[in-house]
Amino acid sequence: MSDNKLMSDYRMYRNIMEKLLIPIGMRSNQNPGFIIRCLPYIQTLLSVLMFFAIFGFVRLHIADIASVTRGLSIMITFATATMKMGCLIIYRKEMEELHEILNPYFNELLKKSNITHIILEQLTLFRRLTWTFLFFLIICGLTWNIIPLFSIISQYFHHVHPIHYNLIFPAVYPWNVSSSEVLFRFHFIFESFASISLVTVTASVNSLFPFYIFLMIGQLREFSYNISNTNEKNTSEKIIKKCVDQYCTIIKCRDNLQKIFGPIVLWIMCTNAVILCTVIFQITNMKTISRGRAFLFAAYTSLKFTEAFLFAWAGTCLTTESENWRDSIYNSNWQGNKRFMTSIIIMLTQKPIIVTACNFAAVSLDIFVMIVNTTISYFFLLRTIEHTD
Repeated sequence: MSDNKLMSDYRMYRNIMEKLLIPIGMRSNQNPGFIIRCLPYIQTLLSVLMFFAIFGFVRLHIADIASVTRGLSIMITFATATMKMGCLIIYRKEMEELHEILNPYFNELLKKSNITHIILEQLTLFRRLTWTFLFFLIICGLTWNIIPLFSIISQYFHHVHPIHYNLIFPAVYPWNVSSSEVLFRFHFIFESFASISLVTVTASVNSLFPFYIFLMIGQLREFSYNISNTNEKNTSEKIIKKCVDQYCTIIKCRDNLQKIFGPIVLWIMCTNAVILCTVIFQITNMKTISRGRAFLFAAYTSLKFTEAFLFAWAGTCLTTESENWRDSIYNSNWQGNKRFMTSIIIMLTQKPIIVTACNFAAVSLDIFVMIVNTTISYFFLLRTIEHTD
């Protein structure tokens, strides 16, 4: 792929990531308006209200495993969205700092035509995984809203009276929603906004993590290139100083990344297995299933697997690239230059860059494997409980 095509693809990738920050009110702006400042809190409020409405459904049907599993997966998803927005609100300063450090420097790197293809080598993988995740997310959001509408339209054309109005999510409110068509429309609009909020929050937060990882990898690739092309004619001391300064900057970015996304990744580790288990349990317990429901379950399951893999894979990529950077240091032309050799030894003592989830576990593909294994274990546990009852 040509450098111009890579540059064009990266600009599109970056522009989409920046636009995703707008709905959650996190786009860098020196003088944001009142509505922009309120957006994070509005998104959080919608998720909290929807969480409690679905919690009412789960509590009402606590004795029915099928109903509990139906509501539990969606309830946890809204709790996840609430938690994500909470992390962004609390660590907003760190997030703005992360964007201000990584984005301008990466743009400067792209002006160096001799290393553009090296820096953007993994761009296609990052983009495709992100687009795949966003595709499943949009499909889920659309299907959630379309299924109840199709049900109402079908009842209307088949002359079913009275029409049974279905809301988007399994929720229980303190009042009877179906008692009035106006009341139903109000709650349907509310749940539609809640589903849109869920999609935008999930799309923004989950896409930003691999994007920032990609920007950090670009800097490490520049270091590896500079160290590998150092020789006696170069000003090796300047190159070493620049690499050390930038490496410290990357460590600072890694720390900010852990503050923002560490709790989110830990939460995903603990909840995605439960969500996947409940979805698979619902599918296996259904005697008949409509095409719309089957499509929704397939998209939702794929979404959750992709979400877990995206975080885990991005963390592994950063660690692998930092190990490649250490290999480049060792393979550089350091023989015969004692001062340069001392600097190389000090740099080799640095540990690989690892992103951790609240110092509990390293963000790597091991997390994805753990989620898959836990999902299977939870599923068989539910089947055992069901047969026991």
